[in-house]
Amino acid sequence: MKHASGDSAWDRPAAVIGRFDLHLGVLASCWVLRSNLRNGYLARPGYSLAVYAGWLQIVLRDSAEASRTVELALEWGEKVPDPVHGPRLDMHVHGVLRPFWMRRRPSLAALTRISETMREIGDLEYAYYARFLHAAYGALAGSPVRETDRTLLELVDA
Repeated sequence: MKHASGDSAWDRPAAVIGRFDLHLGVLASCWVLRSNLRNGYLARPGYSLAVYAGWLQIVLRDSAEASRTVELALEWGEKVPDPVHGPRLDMHVHGVLRPFWMRRRPSLAALTRISETMREIGDLEYAYYARFLHAAYGALAGSPVRETDRTLLELVDA
């Protein structure tokens, strides 16, 4: 199955399926990782591991295992660089996982750069996600309400 952008429908199972039921996104992500382990990977092993680490943290609340898996994901991201999924890997680490483990502001500092990188390569969907996470977690980290409101309104217009 091909998506309108040309990506396989399984390239973003958690993003699409997860909107219907979070647990289906978890299952799809595990299926991709299991397939990679059994048959080898076709592309983006770092990103697949990062998504799996996200589910470890968010669903199972296993920070130690999620942290270990993130380190593996980052290593694979360096070994097998990917111009599209590399920035997605970075967004997942800095925008989804590290805010659980460290102060939010230092973790979110990279999201502006990551969002711009995604826009440059044409990944508008994930550039939007990065900008939204920056605004939402920034609000939780103490950004002024007016600034957060302005940023969210800019996202709506975009």
